[in-house]
Amino acid sequence: MWKVHLPATSYLLKQTQFFGTNHFLQALHPTLKKSAGLTFMGRGIQEEHGWSPTDAGINPDPNQPDHPPWNHDPKTGELLEGGQHPIDFVHSKLQETYMMNPQEAAEVLQRAIDRYNSRQTGDKHMLPSFDSPEWRKVVIGPHYGNEVPTHARQIRAAPSVEGGPSPLITYAYNRGNVQGGATGRWIDSGFVHMNRELGEILQEEGFDPKGQHYVTYPALKPGSLSGGIVQSISPTDWRDYQNTGQLHSRYLSPEQQQALSQNRLHPEVHAHQLAKLFPDSFYQPSRAGGRPSKEGTSGGLSGEILQARLAQMGVEHNYSPEELNEMSKLRVMRTLFQPGTHKINTSGTGRGVASHLRSLVQNIGSSPDDPDMKLHLQHAAGARTDESTPFANTANLRAKEIVAHMSNAAAKRMLSGMSQDDAIADVASAMRNADGQLVEPEQRQRTEQLIDLMLGATGHENFSLGQIPTSYEEHGLETTPIEFGHNEAPSHWQPRIIQGHELSPVGDGRTPLSQIIQERGTPTAPVAPAAPAPAPAPAPAPVAPAAPAPAAPPMPGMVSVIPGARRATPLETAWQEMREQPASQTFFDIGSGQLVQRSFDVSSGIDEIKKKMGYFDGFLRGGKS
Repeated sequence: MWKVHLPATSYLLKQTQFFGTNHFLQALHPTLKKSAGLTFMGRGIQEEHGWSPTDAGINPDPNQPDHPPWNHDPKTGELLEGGQHPIDFVHSKLQETYMMNPQEAAEVLQRAIDRYNSRQTGDKHMLPSFDSPEWRKVVIGPHYGNEVPTHARQIRAAPSVEGGPSPLITYAYNRGNVQGGATGRWIDSGFVHMNRELGEILQEEGFDPKGQHYVTYPALKPGSLSGGIVQSISPTDWRDYQNTGQLHSRYLSPEQQQALSQNRLHPEVHAHQLAKLFPDSFYQPSRAGGRPSKEGTSGGLSGEILQARLAQMGVEHNYSPEELNEMSKLRVMRTLFQPGTHKINTSGTGRGVASHLRSLVQNIGSSPDDPDMKLHLQHAAGARTDESTPFANTANLRAKEIVAHMSNAAAKRMLSGMSQDDAIADVASAMRNADGQLVEPEQRQRTEQLIDLMLGATGHENFSLGQIPTSYEEHGLETTPIEFGHNEAPSHWQPRIIQGHELSPVGDGRTPLSQIIQERGTPTAPVAPAAPAPAPAPAPAPVAPAAPAPAAPPMPGMVSVIPGARRATPLETAWQEMREQPASQTFFDIGSGQLVQRSFDVSSGIDEIKKKMGYFDGFLRGGKS
């Protein structure tokens, strides 16, 4: 079978950087920050939220704060308490997390602001001081990701008139719409422009900023800034809602969470509670590569990492480092501790843990496409991990899906006439014996002894299914349906919205040309050396004086005629030279790292491609070329 091999994306990442490369790679791997829509929880149920229908929260006085943009009733516009602007939210979080007093927290933020400003090259993108009212005004602009460096962050709008104000952008609107979610545009996050610098300051002061969203990201979501009254549903959680009919617990009120927990028929599950139900193939070493770990081992798990996780769980054992290293290669341990997704409910290929999980589901008689799968997912729940259960971030999510498939498989057996107890026992037996005996009993027993030690340390037992749900009418647990519509900013919000083309451009605010001329003198173009004086000749007849010759063009290798400007790179020089040759197109060749030219003759190029396609087709059909 013939295959066409495309270059791996990692190949592009290894190429020499040149002007424009970063923009090209960002186009290949865009960082999209968007949500499916906003929900309001003020009445204990999920309601669509959006722009405030009144201008009550917009203060026309530039020296007075606006009301936080999400804290209003979406129907009446009534202003609600509990919200904070991003700068004030971070100020309160510094006090809460690091036990600072208000003055200390303000000083840390001011230092971060000062460091941010020190990395600018002009005054157009400067941040105001911590106590400035600019931070407390609602001005909405485009979102940017944390990959954007400090000096390139477009944090202000261009002045509408020369010398006019350049508003600080404090909030961002959504980037795009999610299928099935809300459409249009709404306020989706609030900016902490100096998040990187804040992380640096905290580390220098001996604090650990790891895990703090206001350090990791330059924008915070409504759930934090509104005090929880408004939530922004992520695309992943929205897809899960569409598949299961349930919103993640983070979007539910305490009353909704309690009711859901009480009505679920299956208990919450930790991944290690299912481990002894896995067949022998999970007690074999994984042959897939997996992600490299920090220690450099394949698959993201090693004996050293496994020992660290066991110690965190409080597991005492007498396994040698060599035995732990061998156990770390087993699929069952990688299911528990290896970083990754191991997706079950998607199609895929490969020899990794995910492919074995998909085979396991198929062997017990379940499928993600079964019509009642949504019902069984509603009654399965992955437990939250904590310091005492340091499993991989998706391990319990996969465990939840396995429980749902077990429940679905049991329900199908019950429809065939089995009792509930017999159906559950048959599913458990089918899981355990799915692929026969592939390992020596002593080898499996030694690994199961370690799993028993984990269960004992965390206070859990081997998992058992509860009652099997059989109908949506009797056992359905869907969240109140959310109906998203179209969002469009009312007229009173329009003056506060900054479009992308209205931003103060990157580089605006750098030293102006007039100042460079004043400091370095009037720029002049380089002049070609004078030619040797000609031999004496008879004086010509008087003629009108000729017009002075124009100044010579900039010499190759100079990107500017301003004295002191840097010389162009070889690629820039080559580009300028090739621009003067209109009979060809110029491309950057990733493989060689050079600028190359191609003919403009499109028809001949297509003819050549067709010929090669014909040769290849003839080769596949057994013809002669």
